[in-house]
Amino acid sequence: MRTRRHTRTITFCRPFILDGFNKMQPAGSYVVETEEEELGTASFPAYRHMATTIIISRLGKTEYFRIDPGELDEAILRDSAPPVRQDNLSVPAWRGMDWVRRNRARGTGAQ
Repeated sequence: MRTRRHTRTITFCRPFILDGFNKMQPAGSYVVETEEEELGTASFPAYRHMATTIIISRLGKTEYFRIDPGELDEAILRDSAPPVRQDNLSVPAWRGMDWVRRNRARGTGAQ
């Protein structure tokens, strides 16, 4: 099967976080690669998503992290939305606490 790879640059205006990261990533531009595999249909070309990876370069070190493309889309939408004051009763605050609990239980994540 043949594969294809798309590379795009995404710019975040504000710090962001994705599942698997143990801390916020700073605002800035990030390279995201998406790899797809050809399905081999006879009538027209079709592809299946294989992996989405974000590349984080910092202090002369480059790291590659597999991410959920849907979660990346949500992070992009949050970045473009107007700032929201968060408190302990808001949905974003509870979602953030869920992330903290999950990652503390696992004890793993990106830097």
